[in-house]
Amino acid sequence: MKLTVKLIISVAVAVVATALTTWYLGEGQTAPILFIAFCAATLATALLVSIPLVVAGSKLILRLIERFPVVIVLGGALLGWIAGELIATDPAAAELMKGLPPWTHRAFSVLGAVLVVAVAKALVKRREARAVPG
Repeated sequence: MKLTVKLIISVAVAVVATALTTWYLGEGQTAPILFIAFCAATLATALLVSIPLVVAGSKLILRLIERFPVVIVLGGALLGWIAGELIATDPAAAELMKGLPPWTHRAFSVLGAVLVVAVAKALVKRREARAVPG
């Protein structure tokens, strides 16, 4: 569905919502009615635009992964990096981190990334060893 059609549909929803609410509440209640209609049109437009965007984005990422499988490893390393950083900056660990040098924060990040990639590689090797035809 083209964007123009989606916008027309959302405007139509707003007009119908305004007409029905005006009919139900009476002629003097137009300010809240317009607000409700605007919210309905905004919601309809957001749904009509965002769902195809998510589908197209996921197809793009899938093609990227199929063409460059290293993206999976980089994504895992990024998640490990973030996990290490979260461990280093966790308020529960603040007392333990006080006496350590300032570079420890980065060391936790690097260690998290390396650990995730190493575990993933070990799991892949284990799966390949089990899949040996025999």
